[in-house]
Amino acid sequence: MQQSPKAQGISVLVPVYCYAIEPLIQQLVTQLSQLAVAWEIRCYDDASTAFFKQKNQNIISYKNLIYKELPENVGRSRIRNLLAKEAAYQWLLFMDCDSLLPDQNYIARYADAMVSGAAQVYVGGTVYEKTLPSQAVSLRWYYGRAREQTTAAQRTAQPYERLTLNNMLISAQTYAQFPLDETLTTYGHEDTLFGFLLAQNAVAIRHLDNPVYHVGLEENQIFIQKTKTATRNLYRIYTQYGLGGQTRLFQAFLFLQKWHLVALFAAFYKISEPFIVKNLLSAAPSVRLLDLLKLHTLCQAAKT
Repeated sequence: MQQSPKAQGISVLVPVYCYAIEPLIQQLVTQLSQLAVAWEIRCYDDASTAFFKQKNQNIISYKNLIYKELPENVGRSRIRNLLAKEAAYQWLLFMDCDSLLPDQNYIARYADAMVSGAAQVYVGGTVYEKTLPSQAVSLRWYYGRAREQTTAAQRTAQPYERLTLNNMLISAQTYAQFPLDETLTTYGHEDTLFGFLLAQNAVAIRHLDNPVYHVGLEENQIFIQKTKTATRNLYRIYTQYGLGGQTRLFQAFLFLQKWHLVALFAAFYKISEPFIVKNLLSAAPSVRLLDLLKLHTLCQAAKT
């Protein structure tokens, strides 16, 4: 990805899709204004509905903020590549639009990391509210708490596998070398492929205890569909790049293949599916049953 030289400073990059982002922008501007370095916030809307476009007009007057509305939906990878290409500064902080900052020192901790020079990529992590917001989003909340809410020490044990594009600080030069794969146009595992590429090239990465709150949780049925889409993306990454086979999900799939158990598992899942789906839509869903749904989706993807 060709780009012009960047000035010293930090660009906060927020792809926006159907979410009201002013609360996040208020927090960011307050903290960024205390920095001794140059900064900007870029918010690019990926063809949201008219309601959210109107809702987000309020942010245009904020200091050092560039807001653009793309004429058509370009997808999660392409919009991030566009944000990175047009960013003004040497450090890029990627954030999802449905995030909120946990305290007053979030930006300051990243500023210290930038000065330290310890790595080219820093990942801050994600946390969730302590109590379930509503049963409608129970699956996303339970999954996030069980699988995504981890400490820096836990993530450091698998530094590249536990990388997330949300809440990631990266040097612009590094990102230009390893832009996101724009052929992944559907939801899921863009960060998985990105992490694998960084690992292959021994790019220095550090995990920090500097999380953001993930507050824009999908309703259960939507999250199930997005999980299926992401799992099919994982299979594509494996077949196209030979990457992802070391994930626990793929190891389970390869075990079934090796011992010719795929058909038996499919029969078991077909019988169990009504119970599994009922549980996943309940107030207290099992994340392990979601794993079974993923494994079944992976088996189906391998058949097509």
